[in-house]
Amino acid sequence: MLYIGADHRGFDLKDRIKQFLSAQHIAFTDVGAATHNPDDDYTDYAAEVGRAIAANDHNSGVLICANGEGMCMTANKFKHVRGAVAVNEWMAVTSKEDDHTNVLCLPAEMLSADAAERIIAAWLAAQPKTEEKYMRRLEKLRRIEE
Repeated sequence: MLYIGADHRGFDLKDRIKQFLSAQHIAFTDVGAATHNPDDDYTDYAAEVGRAIAANDHNSGVLICANGEGMCMTANKFKHVRGAVAVNEWMAVTSKEDDHTNVLCLPAEMLSADAAERIIAAWLAAQPKTEEKYMRRLEKLRRIEE
């Protein structure tokens, strides 16, 4: 399952992304924010996605805040989460192919809705590389997690 979350700074972009995902027939679960609340905290939504992936590492997520970093730092605290901030398609694709990311973090203040849609589409279409060097690096990350 794809989980999507955003704080107040990413709220409007999240709504646009939800429309895009629906139009592409991509199933997702919105973990919030349900309403625009200038006092909400990005950590709450990132933690929801992090918990979902920790429970089932086949899940993935898209998180949106002002610069993407707060969401990314929070999500990466959870076991099995490999989140990365991407501001273009190349960053998104290489993060998935080379680093096996399962959470894409987007900076709402830097991206148009069209750019965000292209980045998400590229990331979702990318496939993790399975050559020995990539798997070796992933195993090292797993060991560090423990």
